[in-house]
Amino acid sequence: LRAAVDGTAHVQIDGRIKHLAAPLFVDVKASMRGAGKSTLSPYTIKYTGYGIERGRLTLETAYRVEGRKLAAHHRVFLDQLTFSADRVDGPAVLRLPILFAVRLLQNRNGEIDLTLPVSGTLDDPKFRLGPIIWQVVVNLLTKIVTSPFTALAAAFGPGAGLGYVEFAPGSAVRGGE
Repeated sequence: LRAAVDGTAHVQIDGRIKHLAAPLFVDVKASMRGAGKSTLSPYTIKYTGYGIERGRLTLETAYRVEGRKLAAHHRVFLDQLTFSADRVDGPAVLRLPILFAVRLLQNRNGEIDLTLPVSGTLDDPKFRLGPIIWQVVVNLLTKIVTSPFTALAAAFGPGAGLGYVEFAPGSAVRGGE
């Protein structure tokens, strides 16, 4: 199956399913490349309270089930994800530090590249979060080493004011004269 979403995102699904045969067999791969703000913003507003100003999403998934044994792979790549400054409240909006999490996950090029493998059985799937946590640590250390004041400003949110220092204009008169 191949399609386009909103004329920008390319979607492809390939695979085989033997649902009537015993044991169950599923081998499916799906991808969506280049989804933009018009595709994603309604969902981000509903669940995070923020619309998307810019950015592109690439999503790749692969599932293989043989009998009850599961092997899955998920990759999420967000390029230049930028949320709007205005927050909208709603019943489904999650009370999580979304903007802070995005800043932690972004590398110095403004990209978020997450891989989440899942394995085990359908009754007891196992998620490995270690690679994601390691990516956050590496991104954070890279930001601190390459531009410490920008990293410090990002920790306090937009408009923290550490990019410049305001001071009163000077004068040619020495103090006390």
